[in-house]
Amino acid sequence: MVRNFGKKADLLERVKVIRNEARACQGMVMRDELKKMKRVLRHLGHVDANGVIQMKGRTACEINTAHELVVVELVFCGVFNDLSVEQSVALLSCMTFDERMKEEDGDPAKGLKSYLSSPFYKLQDCARTVAKATLACKLELDEDEFIGKFNPGLMEAVFAWCKGAKFVDVQKL
Repeated sequence: MVRNFGKKADLLERVKVIRNEARACQGMVMRDELKKMKRVLRHLGHVDANGVIQMKGRTACEINTAHELVVVELVFCGVFNDLSVEQSVALLSCMTFDERMKEEDGDPAKGLKSYLSSPFYKLQDCARTVAKATLACKLELDEDEFIGKFNPGLMEAVFAWCKGAKFVDVQKL
């Protein structure tokens, strides 16, 4: 009985040591990921070489409902400058519409009017910029999957709703 108790105590001690080693390894992995994320922010101009947050970084901090880095790229690239309020709101609907697009559809903007497809293509370009920066900093990301997350499926309905269309008419879109 005493031997079994001694074995149990030894095993519990080994478990404790192994858990501490596992936590240390996990901390190293997380630290590497954090360094890579910092590089992405530097690459995109959100922080400078000294780690000081720049205007783009401060702007990203204020965005909390969508892909912050992509929205900031849209803002700082001037995409919203030439858009009407309705077009801007329709474009931002791509950030929150989670429904997956079908693979066989090809071009997700197919069927959109030019006044909506043009901003959507600019959104895709900004998303591609963020994806390339992420990949350049050796963070794992599937570029096509990331860009595919932005679904223009609600753009026409949101645009019509903002223009004052009746809800019944918007539902038909």
